[in-house]
Amino acid sequence: MINTKDIASFSIGAMPVMFVSSENGPGFGLELNGRYGVTKDFGVGVFGRMKSILKDNSSYYDDYYSPTNSIESTNVFAVGATIDYHLFKAMAFQIRGGYEAEADARKREMIPRFIYGGGLIIKFGNSLTHKIAHSLRIGVDFESNKTMTATIPTADFSDFPYSQSVSESDATIHAFSFQVGWNFQFNSIKRR
Repeated sequence: MINTKDIASFSIGAMPVMFVSSENGPGFGLELNGRYGVTKDFGVGVFGRMKSILKDNSSYYDDYYSPTNSIESTNVFAVGATIDYHLFKAMAFQIRGGYEAEADARKREMIPRFIYGGGLIIKFGNSLTHKIAHSLRIGVDFESNKTMTATIPTADFSDFPYSQSVSESDATIHAFSFQVGWNFQFNSIKRR
């Protein structure tokens, strides 16, 4: 077995991703990432990701004006940077930001946008040689070019302590996608 002190600060990873978009529905993807451990608890990294959004194509019509009744996928490509910090022994918090381009099959163009978000990394045991680490990543990415209206509760304490009320108001937020991925991180060993 290799001592964990012999593991180098730099590692690379691959992560299959499942996600649900707030506007477009579910999809699958693959993310490649690199991480550099600045300290024991703090790390920085980069990522590149390709994902496919599954869309129902029944609302579109072919050349004969009949519904196509099929499912098509739209590809989305992203690159960006990450910062992570260990909260507990097996859990870390990650913040990420980057640039993303979504392919529009109808217009034959790429739709650019910035993304930002964060999530939790739940780490599992390393392999026997400590060269491969496994983690579950749960996160949210917000998209800068799309907005949606969300209803949020608003508390009114203006007449406190005699009374208080809770009402609803509308807020505009960026569209987002909820993502879950299983990351395989390949650690390099220090040369002696």
